[in-house]
Amino acid sequence: MSFKALKTIEGVVHPTFQAVCRALGLLEDDTHWDSTLEEASIFNSAFKIRDLFAIMIVVFEVGDPIKLWEKYRESLSEDIRRRIERDNRNIELVVDIVYNQCLILLEDIVTLMSGKSLLHFGLPEPIRKQSFVINNRKYMSELAYDVSRLIQVVSVGVSKFNHDQKKVYDNVLNSVDSNSGC
Repeated sequence: MSFKALKTIEGVVHPTFQAVCRALGLLEDDTHWDSTLEEASIFNSAFKIRDLFAIMIVVFEVGDPIKLWEKYRESLSEDIRRRIERDNRNIELVVDIVYNQCLILLEDIVTLMSGKSLLHFGLPEPIRKQSFVINNRKYMSELAYDVSRLIQVVSVGVSKFNHDQKKVYDNVLNSVDSNSGC
């Protein structure tokens, strides 16, 4: 038999051997881990819930960690969401950035505990470059413009241009739109 054959159950190829065992009903379900995270989400901080989740996936080999991540990612990342909202009042909150930052923090904990990445435990791998965006206040403030207000200011300003100014303005916009750099 091949590894692929071992991962195939009733014509469906499963990504991991753990998934095969789950499909065959050989693993316990995660009901007790689900109730543990549910209770922790009520009484604990996001920081402590992340620590608990990391311990659960590293030490106790949770059966379906992605399912628990998707169910409790709001609780796991609540502090990150609040910090981003507080630091960047005018920016529209991008949920994917919050979840990615949470995955980065979670992976740091898991790596310290096991030397392995989240991917090893069946969780999404965070994009580390996004961490720069969140932690760089200057960059975030550059994204915090009120776009509708800026559009209004530009349209009023353009209407006041003389013929030569309007021609230069149009040439610059055409250069930017066509990516010609001329």
